[in-house]
Amino acid sequence: MRGAVEFLDLIPPMAKAGVLAFLGIGGFESLKFLLFPGISPGASLALTLLLVTIASGIIAYRVAQRQGRLQREIVAERRLSLEAEENLCHWRKRIGLPFPPGQPEAFSSSRL
Repeated sequence: MRGAVEFLDLIPPMAKAGVLAFLGIGGFESLKFLLFPGISPGASLALTLLLVTIASGIIAYRVAQRQGRLQREIVAERRLSLEAEENLCHWRKRIGLPFPPGQPEAFSSSRL
């Protein structure tokens, strides 16, 4: 089983998504014609469009959730980084260490 997992890690994510979409739609189409053998082409198209629309909405919602979470993490990391810079500047001043060239001596917390 470990060999299969390592092999799957080598496949690019977009290729995995493409194969998954192909297999999912293929399975849906096969199931649709098994369950509704006499379905008209128009009804078949409408059912497929409905499924794809629902799936797209779910995927878009999940992507937006993840993007929002990552954005919040980025903001939090930036805030921590700026606080660390501010502390470093404070302690450099306090113990009398020189500041590197180009670094302002007075740190402004307005960059938060």
